[in-house]
Amino acid sequence: MAGLVLALSDDPQSTRAWQRGSTGENRLAQSLAKLERDDVVVLHDRRVPGSRANIDHLVVCPSGVFVVDAKLYTGEVHVKDFGGLFSGRDLRLFVGHRDCTGLATAMAW
Repeated sequence: MAGLVLALSDDPQSTRAWQRGSTGENRLAQSLAKLERDDVVVLHDRRVPGSRANIDHLVVCPSGVFVVDAKLYTGEVHVKDFGGLFSGRDLRLFVGHRDCTGLATAMAW
């Protein structure tokens, strides 16, 4: 029903995209909440100090700290090597046909 309301509204595309993203982040937060135990903590919507960026979700557990970024992409997650015989490896992350390498690169920041 929400999708229909968004489609019929006069809101700009950026507002509709933000709303869809917010809905997805909330659904993911509900799913991640099921992981919480004494030794697993889930944090949501954490600001990155000194920037305008935020981290959608953090999962802190005995095996490490995991950053979870919510996106509405569909398709198989896979890695392709675009390197050549002389140029070495050039690994890129794809979701379906979408090149998402930039998302993984940004995580290093």
